[in-house]
Amino acid sequence: MAALFLGDLVRPAEHRVDMVFTQNDLKTLPPAFSMPNAYLAYITRLRNVFLDQGDAYTGDADVAITAGFVNNGDLSQAKRAVYYAWSPSYFSGDPSDGITLTKDISLSLINHRISAALLPVKGTSVEHSETYLLTVLGHTGMDKTIFTTEGLFTTVDFQGKLYADTPEGTLYVRCKSATLTALDTVGTPIASIECAPTHDGVTFVLDGTIPTIYFLLERK
Repeated sequence: MAALFLGDLVRPAEHRVDMVFTQNDLKTLPPAFSMPNAYLAYITRLRNVFLDQGDAYTGDADVAITAGFVNNGDLSQAKRAVYYAWSPSYFSGDPSDGITLTKDISLSLINHRISAALLPVKGTSVEHSETYLLTVLGHTGMDKTIFTTEGLFTTVDFQGKLYADTPEGTLYVRCKSATLTALDTVGTPIASIECAPTHDGVTFVLDGTIPTIYFLLERK
């Protein structure tokens, strides 16, 4: 590969692309994390930019593209912008700045870390679906796990009960009315969560007491 470039068989790139990482991007690692690097580096000049003061990109590249880890970052000041995400309705990381799953559905949670996925039911697109499967979970593990460090090695002894941190906060849906049903691991309803009307939608309170990470959302 090096011989192709050093032997003048490949023309130098005319434009530069900045791939922009926010602080929240650095807190997760989705399966498709390598996708921008897998092709952009072969067709243009690519530079990684890590934002340490907010989420706004202020560079001068010809094109700025989000890293694709989570669907965030402000590229409004870029010459040209591309928002890349391996799923537009997926989030993983620190939820303190809010989670936007679609233009009409968002979460506001107090958990330290959350992974959230919104999937349309019956194969329709996320934006046009009326029924969704919502999965929201925080830290998982076993509640009595023992870590023993000896020199350079750490032994992990998994003990106790399995646990999953459940969501605490609110789910906002922009619509006239909606229902939210908590499901068990095989899809059986276990609880209905009441909604409260807001100015232009409805809000569901997630208090963390329902033992599930799965929810069926139906908007009307």
